[in-house]
Amino acid sequence: MDTGDAQGGASKTRQGQRRLPLLCLLCASALSGVAAERIAPTVEHAHPSGLFSFRTPAGWSVESITTRKDLLQASGDEGIVWFVVHPGNNGYDSQHVNCMSERLVGKASQSTVLNYEYDFREGAAASRRTLDSAFLVAHTTTVRGQAVWRQRNVTLVGDRETVCVVVFCPAGTWKASKPTRRTLDAVVSSIAFPAQP
Repeated sequence: MDTGDAQGGASKTRQGQRRLPLLCLLCASALSGVAAERIAPTVEHAHPSGLFSFRTPAGWSVESITTRKDLLQASGDEGIVWFVVHPGNNGYDSQHVNCMSERLVGKASQSTVLNYEYDFREGAAASRRTLDSAFLVAHTTTVRGQAVWRQRNVTLVGDRETVCVVVFCPAGTWKASKPTRRTLDAVVSSIAFPAQP
């Protein structure tokens, strides 16, 4: 099963626009090691909503999914990252629960058994509160030839909207490859919102 390819991608963000990176996620997530060892994504993309930007390594694809108008997908050899924007603010914990319900496969292939690595880690980024959870899930079908995936969900709650970031990586690759872990974590930590005037 593939995660859908759609025509078109996100445009590059405008040069010179001030950004506030999500530095708190460096502390609240599985990011580790000295900064010099992290793999820094170099290609910047603006979310179609204009709400935020993010960076990916060169060679990654960034595209909208035709069956999910609320979802933007970035993907490369290391894994898959979803950016889902929900209007409104229905509560800090509730928004994160909704974010954690995202799955890489359809309901028919979803497993209800989750092996949590950590759950509901709190943080803050710019004017947003964040919650961060990660777990292993074994699907009944394969994606990229793999059935067991590590899934990380980061929820950024704003006054008018919530951004859900979901990171998918084959469990074996995540465990064995430090460069993969650093790359995926660096994509998440690159998310930036326009600075408030």
